[in-house]
Amino acid sequence: MNETITFLDFNKICRICFTNENLGAFPKELYDFYTQIIKSEFTINDTKLPANICNNCVNQLQNLSDFIKKCETQETLLKKLYEASLLDSDSESNQTPPANNPDESSSNSECKNCNKIFYKQSSYINHLRTHKRQADQKKYLCNYCGKKFTKNSHLARHIRSHTGDKPFPCPRCPKSFGQSNDLKRHILTHTREKIFRCDHCSKSFHQKSCLANHILTHSNERNFNCEFCDKKFTMKAYLEVHMRIHTGRKVFQCTQCDKRFFQKSGLNNHVLTHNGDKPFKCNECEKSFVQSNHLKEHLRIHSGEKPFVCSYCGKAFSYHSTLKVHSRQHTGETPHVCPHCKKGYRDASNLRRHVSRHHDK
Repeated sequence: MNETITFLDFNKICRICFTNENLGAFPKELYDFYTQIIKSEFTINDTKLPANICNNCVNQLQNLSDFIKKCETQETLLKKLYEASLLDSDSESNQTPPANNPDESSSNSECKNCNKIFYKQSSYINHLRTHKRQADQKKYLCNYCGKKFTKNSHLARHIRSHTGDKPFPCPRCPKSFGQSNDLKRHILTHTREKIFRCDHCSKSFHQKSCLANHILTHSNERNFNCEFCDKKFTMKAYLEVHMRIHTGRKVFQCTQCDKRFFQKSGLNNHVLTHNGDKPFKCNECEKSFVQSNHLKEHLRIHSGEKPFVCSYCGKAFSYHSTLKVHSRQHTGETPHVCPHCKKGYRDASNLRRHVSRHHDK
């Protein structure tokens, strides 16, 4: 970080720590949270002030935001438990109310946990006790997201979804899994025939549910819309993953370094870079790959296969990502936007080149 910062340096430094390394646009959700806690008089649109934030500050700010949300959630739960304990005390002092008590039949009570309505106070009290028992049973807390579990083994299994730890290796191939059930399903791919065939293409699947999800890729129905951009998705899960790009929320953190990722698959791929193992080797050249799909894509260089065809002009490509960028020539889409001048580009490399030429000076 520079010891002296001039006015001209503002577009090249982090808004919080003033470093000029690993910068990116300040995610709107985090910026709103940041200005709320420091009560800033400036807005993100004040062009004379830094509009960027470094990766380290993003992670620290995200952790702070998550912790505050956790505190708020726990405080709400505490109030509910306290309310239930008061009702417990009241009910113990009056366990056998008179059958003709008018208050017993005329007073309506609504549970704040699940919004159920009770016409008898005794039924309401008994119902609250079920919530209290459930809360008492869930004593194992996840420090990553605040979720609670009734068993330590359930917590340990859940934590692996954050850390990317995969203690269940396949005995037949280099793959490993975070859950034993995932390993069992995977082993079926070595032993069982793919009996569920797609009517639209030549793909087959071991499970009917996998076929059902695949069929959605052929459908034009995209009922899940992003509120930040024009993208639409066939499944709600795909939309939820996409939304993290806009919110800047990276929920999957590497246990070996400080890097965080939007998707679990991104974390899984990153973890492989730490052990340096590249088990998938090309028979045509000396290259090796961390993942089998990377090898599969690489083999198209040797075979000349180009399975991805542009629907606008008929040009074919070896990689789907290349087709995706090419298609933007026809659609005019420019999803990669400069955080300094808001100019848009078809791919990330052109954006980086633009920032290097015009803003990193």
